[in-house]
Amino acid sequence: MRHATRSPILPLVLLACGVSAAGCGLFEPRDAETPTDVEVDYETPIDPRIALRNIEATTEARFIGNFQRAFTTDYRFRFDPFDAGADTVWTLSRDLQALGSLLQNEVESVDLTWTVRDSGNIGEDRYYRNLGYRLVFRRSATDSVVFGGRCTLYFRTEGVEWLIYRWADVRDETAELTWGYARLNPNLVP
Repeated sequence: MRHATRSPILPLVLLACGVSAAGCGLFEPRDAETPTDVEVDYETPIDPRIALRNIEATTEARFIGNFQRAFTTDYRFRFDPFDAGADTVWTLSRDLQALGSLLQNEVESVDLTWTVRDSGNIGEDRYYRNLGYRLVFRRSATDSVVFGGRCTLYFRTEGVEWLIYRWADVRDETAELTWGYARLNPNLVP
């Protein structure tokens, strides 16, 4: 009767593979990607409605690069007085910095919904007055931070594009905090 002998090489090879895989970081959690690492489609805003869709897609993808494309260089963000005091206004660079911080939060998803209430013209410029918004940062299935309110967005054309040159944030009758509040407090702790 013949006895099978085990080769000592196979267990050593398996042990070596296991040690090398464990030491290479294969089973370690990876670092979160920053929102700016994600590309998002951007449609040329030949109409203010397209500009709103671009902001919605940009927000939900957490891609700050397209925000800058939606605004004029002389853009101003005006806060609701309850959020930042009377006549507090931010320039484009300050607003982009705050939005970038807000979108850096580690969340499962971001949802933005616009509710159009009124729109019209001011000479050659256009506006959305009392434009409702609801911005939801979902941290988990049972934990969300919700911002909501109204804003008036003022648009003008530069070339063929409709760009936002002024955003006036306003609290509405809901108990939700505004997007302006979120800009001031980007760590998502209401």
